[in-house]
Amino acid sequence: MTKLILVLQASFNTPEYGSSIGETVETLFGLLVVVVIGALIYRLFSKKK
Repeated sequence: MTKLILVLQASFNTPEYGSSIGETVETLFGLLVVVVIGALIYRLFSKKK
C-alpha cells in the first residue's frame, strides 16, 4: 500500500503531468485486476474446503 502511495506522489511531482498520470491509472487498473482475480480464486478455494 505504501508503494502505491509513493508511486502516486512521484507521478504528480513529475513535470510530465499527463503521461505520468496515464501510467499511474494503468498501474492502478492492473493492481485492481490482480486483486479481483486473487479474491475470486481465494473464494473458489475457500468454498471447496
